[in-house]
Amino acid sequence: MEEKQTEEKKNRFAELRKQRRLAEQKKQQGMSAKKKAAIACGAAVGVLAAVYVGFSLYFQNHFYFRSTVNGVDSSGASVATVKQRILQTAKDYELNIIEWDGESEGIASSAIDLAIDVDNGDVENFLSGQSGFGWVGALFTPVNYENEALVSYDPSELAASVKGLHCATRSDVTKTQDATFTYDGSEFVVVDEVYGTNV
Repeated sequence: MEEKQTEEKKNRFAELRKQRRLAEQKKQQGMSAKKKAAIACGAAVGVLAAVYVGFSLYFQNHFYFRSTVNGVDSSGASVATVKQRILQTAKDYELNIIEWDGESEGIASSAIDLAIDVDNGDVENFLSGQSGFGWVGALFTPVNYENEALVSYDPSELAASVKGLHCATRSDVTKTQDATFTYDGSEFVVVDEVYGTNV
């Protein structure tokens, strides 16, 4: 009988040890899953922080994404690149005039002595006015820099060019008239407006 009781105690102890080992293994597995999740979250935060700081350093010397200077795309560009783009745009610029009848005429930038002064420091001031760390906001809101001092032209040349347009020199000009009314003997009648061609 004593042998039987001793055998039962041994079996109980063996069962308890087995349960403890299983509990410890589960605890270690749970801890390793938590550690893995913490490491993954930490790595993701670290990568995002590195990307943010990297772009912040980049935008110390470059314009934000979705930014323009006087209508010229300057997204991610340096000051020198923006100046080149502005000069190229001005060189190729043509004012297109579309008449009401669909006819189109243009005035070239060379005809009005269009000049661009990119060396006046304004482009540099635009860039220095932006914070490199504010680039995330520019992803959602475009930044448009405007300065009329960058552009100059000869007003007399512009006036002469406009006077020389076909739409201003046409001989078949129809005078514009507002809508009116007239009395036809028994009632008032509306006389429609006239869309003229005079400038």
